[in-house]
Amino acid sequence: MKIMNGEVLQPFTMEIVPIKKLILFNFEKNPEAIYAGLELQYLVTENEGKGFRVIAYRNDKYVDVYDEESLCIKEVGKFEVCDKGLKHYRKVTFDRGCFQLTEEGIQVEFCFRDYKGRLIDVVAREHGKKPSRTFDLIAPIGVSSRNPVSFPAFAMYQFDLVRKKNTILKIQIDGKDILPDAFPVPIPKDGQMRHFTRYGYDCELVEFGKKQEVILQTYPCNNHEIHEQGLIATYQTVEDMKLMESLRFQSSKHIFILKFVDAFPDLLRMKNTEVNGRFKIEMDASMGYFSGKYKVTRQEEHVEITMIPTDGWIVQNKMFLTKVMLQKKSIFCTWPKTYCYKQNINLQTGQSSTNWARIDYKELTADWWKGK
Repeated sequence: MKIMNGEVLQPFTMEIVPIKKLILFNFEKNPEAIYAGLELQYLVTENEGKGFRVIAYRNDKYVDVYDEESLCIKEVGKFEVCDKGLKHYRKVTFDRGCFQLTEEGIQVEFCFRDYKGRLIDVVAREHGKKPSRTFDLIAPIGVSSRNPVSFPAFAMYQFDLVRKKNTILKIQIDGKDILPDAFPVPIPKDGQMRHFTRYGYDCELVEFGKKQEVILQTYPCNNHEIHEQGLIATYQTVEDMKLMESLRFQSSKHIFILKFVDAFPDLLRMKNTEVNGRFKIEMDASMGYFSGKYKVTRQEEHVEITMIPTDGWIVQNKMFLTKVMLQKKSIFCTWPKTYCYKQNINLQTGQSSTNWARIDYKELTADWWKGK
């Protein structure tokens, strides 16, 4: 790879997935013949339409996915983030489709036929007399993925649990009524008992470091920044080195920024050595952040990058319920620690290979990070 003055090699990728709203109905304790849960999403894309998607969680740990006909998603994907992944995919007609938040609470309806022709009919209508405070939550969607293909940071702003009192909650499959799961912690929120049915009315899912093999390009670093593929990377110059400080989106509704507490090394100009440091992934202040460690090793023309969010998710919300749900040892806060990012780069050809693995973070030693 020919190195020009001022050029840099920015190795990371991140993308925003077009999920805007989400509500999840669990009935794992009372599963029907095929499904144990239904997740309604509302998607808005620039070129592939907007509409509803239902992810149906199967008893055999696969998922079926149903897209409204108005959606024209070119790459549906394998849904590796969902345990065993995708089983069936169908485009369907939604006889009813509603997902609104009013002064009385959440108002949701959807009705369609699954791949066996069975009618799935769901209604959730709150008629709340008291206010219900929403909070912000990182959904632990990555916890069930056996073979992750990215780090899925699913920020659910305006998150809440559906109230029990004065609420119509109906789940019906093939004419049979399904009992939704009760909230596992029998305590009230804002003085009101809750179902386990929960929603995020303002969602942003970011996939960091998608698994792929590509040829990386170098870019000129003007005024300590590069603007490429919807991202902005910032740098500081130390002697003749261009050290990376951060990576963010050029345009996004919410904050999502990869920050290097210890500036990331200049891959093109670093010597044959190993560099260790820390990073943070920051979001809106109310959401908190992820943090962890990175390691970069160069040997001649080969570079290996390892990143692990060793500190997990650091929660900022201090509501009583979140203190109960989101303790440091909870699955919400610890699942990111099991994600290990590996990227191998050939500096001569630009060939890059990115992969993820699930690990037991408790087995990591200080020696592995050289004491960092």
